[in-house]
Amino acid sequence: MTNSTGGVMRRKQWQCWPLRFLQINAAACMSKTWALFIRNLSRRHLGCCWLFLLLLIGAPLDATASTSGRFALVVGNADYGGLLWDVPAAPADARLVQGALRDLGFDQSLLVDASKERSDAAVESLAKRVAERRPGPAPTVLVYFSGRATPSGGDTILLPAGTKHKWPRTGEPVIQPTGTSARAIIQRLAQAGAGRVLLVLDASRALPSRLSSSDSPKTGVADPSGLLAGVQAEVFFGSSATPGNPGKENVLGSHSYFTRAFVDALALPGLSLVDAFAVARERVKANTSGRQIPSAVGMGGILLRPVSDWREANHGQILAVLMTRSLVSLQADLHRGDGYAAHFLGLAHWDGVGGATKDMAKAQEYFRKGAELGIGASANALGVLAGTPEQGAPDWVESARWFTRGAELGSAIAMTNLGYAYQHGQGVAKDARQAERLYLQAARHGSPRGHANLGWLYQSDEHGLKNLQLAKTSHERAIAGGLLPVAVSLSQGLRHGLYGQANAAEADRVLRLAAEQGCASCWTEIGRLATAAPAGETSAIADATQAFRKGAEGGDAPAMVELARRYLAGQAVAKEGFGAQWNGKPG
Repeated sequence: MTNSTGGVMRRKQWQCWPLRFLQINAAACMSKTWALFIRNLSRRHLGCCWLFLLLLIGAPLDATASTSGRFALVVGNADYGGLLWDVPAAPADARLVQGALRDLGFDQSLLVDASKERSDAAVESLAKRVAERRPGPAPTVLVYFSGRATPSGGDTILLPAGTKHKWPRTGEPVIQPTGTSARAIIQRLAQAGAGRVLLVLDASRALPSRLSSSDSPKTGVADPSGLLAGVQAEVFFGSSATPGNPGKENVLGSHSYFTRAFVDALALPGLSLVDAFAVARERVKANTSGRQIPSAVGMGGILLRPVSDWREANHGQILAVLMTRSLVSLQADLHRGDGYAAHFLGLAHWDGVGGATKDMAKAQEYFRKGAELGIGASANALGVLAGTPEQGAPDWVESARWFTRGAELGSAIAMTNLGYAYQHGQGVAKDARQAERLYLQAARHGSPRGHANLGWLYQSDEHGLKNLQLAKTSHERAIAGGLLPVAVSLSQGLRHGLYGQANAAEADRVLRLAAEQGCASCWTEIGRLATAAPAGETSAIADATQAFRKGAEGGDAPAMVELARRYLAGQAVAKEGFGAQWNGKPG
């Protein structure tokens, strides 16, 4: 329903994802618009286009543009007072996570072997930086901790380096070690104004066997359900193992099973933190033969690596996976019960990459295995394939059936797709209320697209749910979750008074903020607005050209077309120099 594998059927994705401000798919634009554009050019102008393309190719493209409003504190504590207690992999794990978060645009700080005083001071410093952003969009804050922790009532205490465990003799009182409270971290950051607090702990370490049955303090995490209550922010709590259970040490590797899997999952485009954690969970479960199963609660509805559509996300995911895992490795992981390995094998055969043959029958076979193993993304893929077949008419009923299964398995993208099916009556009876429920459910499960689709539902007259203030709020939440292109639609609504009195200044602020966070289509919109300035304003022409250049560097095809037109009109570079360089004889 949302995507296809061929050029003709790619148009369906925009029908499914109602990004109304983007009516053109980037790949289709480059293949069709450029073909028509270049076909009517003279040889001299064609040479200009080749130079333009060379300039673009030669320009430094930042695929992971820094995103303001993302902060992280990364802690790796190894020193716990002896060979049996030390966590030697913790500093390396922390540095690995720090690098991954830097690549995702997080402004991060690192602590290694930190005392309680240093840890508490770092949390306070982070809170002050969050508070300094007021007023403005509430930032996202991620705290990662590798080391040892201990449950304390309904709280989890992160133990500082240098903690010396004393195991009581019979009859002696149990002395709980002191450390930094997980509850205190969440509450302080939320109080400072964080919109999302994401706490990820690789701290479920096993006790030495001779002490595991002692009447003594335990290590690991407490049941986190109490940490989420009463906090004025979205909270996500992820642990390397289920509460009360130890992890399994990776004695042959330089990183823990969980951190290695978590960082690999962070590299996948188009996933929310909830989705990335689920991918890591399946990998850890397979690698430890089910002895360690990561757990998570709360809301992680932030897109870590935003992409424009579901198909692009899946193509990027399999390419990212194949950088660290071969098809043989994926087969072995599948044999051990990793459901996402089946999903990735399906994507490999869908795209025909990594040595896999392009074979839709095999792709569907692997997606079915993934769905059988409880992977909602695989069920969603089967729904997409039924709705956008390579040959023949779409089977909307079959598509909706798989989207329903994916939603039951907890896939936020399947919930969104099923909501769209109900909104438009594709394979199910048209039901705007059901669509609203599913979009809300998708948003709660970590899908900014759920918020985006909800905004367009509330913006429409046809379903009886029109509520422009809720539409505005939903689009703001989608942008805060990382779906930056929605800023184009939101800014247009603000500029034209859709939500009340027109506010051009606020529209410009929303648009530029998203552009500076890496939204290529936002730069294109900025360029178009500059183009609409009074004729003859040199500064407006220069501003438009600069904005289109940034949009083109970000991969937005309409920006590439607009920038090419300016080169041909001599508005991007001097006509004389450009023509003299090519002399009408393109090579």
